[in-house]
Amino acid sequence: MTMTINTLEYLKSICPTVSVGLMSADFLNLGHAISSLEKAGVKLLHLDVMDGNFCPSLTMGPPVIKQLKTSMLLDTHLMIENPMESLAQYIDAGCRLLTIPCESSVHNHRTLQLIKELKPDIIRGIALNPGTDISAVEPLLDELEMVVILAVNPGWSGQKFIQAVKSKFKNLKSLIKNRKKEILTVIDGGITLENINEISLLKPDIVISGSAIFKGNEITGNMKLMTDALRKRI
Repeated sequence: MTMTINTLEYLKSICPTVSVGLMSADFLNLGHAISSLEKAGVKLLHLDVMDGNFCPSLTMGPPVIKQLKTSMLLDTHLMIENPMESLAQYIDAGCRLLTIPCESSVHNHRTLQLIKELKPDIIRGIALNPGTDISAVEPLLDELEMVVILAVNPGWSGQKFIQAVKSKFKNLKSLIKNRKKEILTVIDGGITLENINEISLLKPDIVISGSAIFKGNEITGNMKLMTDALRKRI
């Protein structure tokens, strides 16, 4: 995608919005799924990268990501151990939003700095598992453009939205406001067509959802329903 504004400005201009999880697509018809998402107006394609170590599932890596031909920004969540070691590969593969887990390394601050050194225009995010307190992110706010609150535990399918995440998300919004930062806030996990109105009350900048968008093969309608719900709460 060629843009005359930087990635962060572009991202702010399309928020609130939905980043659609590719893992819910039919991988035997991946090209068709990507084309359908683009036609539905999706701007962010969410990629769950799991290494089978940080969380139990094993998904995709840089070689697969590099083959994804799309105008959507690649919003990549590195649910892997020691992400610092492979940052360059994911950036080279075309990732424009890159989120690391708060729990995967003792060197999160340096990892976030390195992302910016490798590609200044990238969006740096950090994700907090449901059991991680919001205080863990406070020392990192100067090195972030985005914070992702996970509403399910990463790596296990079929989980429901954890209600306790609501108060955690509100605390995050308060922390960012008190620190006078302009950081995007994101909720990921268990977001459905049935609970999007409830979640929209939290005023997230981005929600991440896969199965809800692909449900019934009604991508355009589902995307509109979720986006409209988010924008009613601005």
